[in-house]
Amino acid sequence: MLVGVERAELRQWIEDALARHDRDVAERGETVTGVTATEIIDSVWGQLPVEVRRATTRAQVQASLTLLTVRSSIAQAWSQSDLPNELLAQNSSVNLATTVGPPTGAPRHSASVP
Repeated sequence: MLVGVERAELRQWIEDALARHDRDVAERGETVTGVTATEIIDSVWGQLPVEVRRATTRAQVQASLTLLTVRSSIAQAWSQSDLPNELLAQNSSVNLATTVGPPTGAPRHSASVP
């Protein structure tokens, strides 16, 4: 558990930092390609308020970034309605509808697994 910043609060700060970075890049007319994880962490770290940086570590920021990325990937996968059923057809031993489940507010896909 974070000492001075709750996980949810840290993730919100990280999302805000990413949004500011994207906005700044767009305003400068830059195109960002081939970015490394270290560069992303450094960018987010630099955009966090000093009090947040003092209350957390770079490793915790990296962990939160990883979680946000995974959540975003899952949400994108579930937004493609046929994907869960295709995955179930490819691997009939796993029921993704009950193992992973859709993100909050997304429709639950029901598929029978033979």
